[in-house]
Amino acid sequence: MELAKLSIAIKLNKQISDLAIQISEEISSKFEAEFTLGLNYLPHITLLYTEFPRRNLEKIQNMIKNIVANTEIFELKFDKLFAQKGYVDISFKVDDKIMRLHNEILEKSFSFERWLHS
Repeated sequence: MELAKLSIAIKLNKQISDLAIQISEEISSKFEAEFTLGLNYLPHITLLYTEFPRRNLEKIQNMIKNIVANTEIFELKFDKLFAQKGYVDISFKVDDKIMRLHNEILEKSFSFERWLHS
């Protein structure tokens, strides 16, 4: 069975994304960096990074679309900025809304994954 690595993530708004790319380009022009945000790497907030059977990606995409359609808009609050393994990472304060979203994705992904392998 062929597996596909999948990152389920929140895409940042254009203003924040553009700022993150600009900062990334400035840092990588002065220091060695593992990667630079831009064309190949987009700023995002990862909710889950895992592998799924490639044949089921469309079903998984539909599951995620359903979760997104039923999720209230929420605001993220900046926590801290730190360097890690050749890149800069941003941490946000965890609140009930982001935890509910994260837990729903975990719950549905892993129950879906058990169903796929049974």
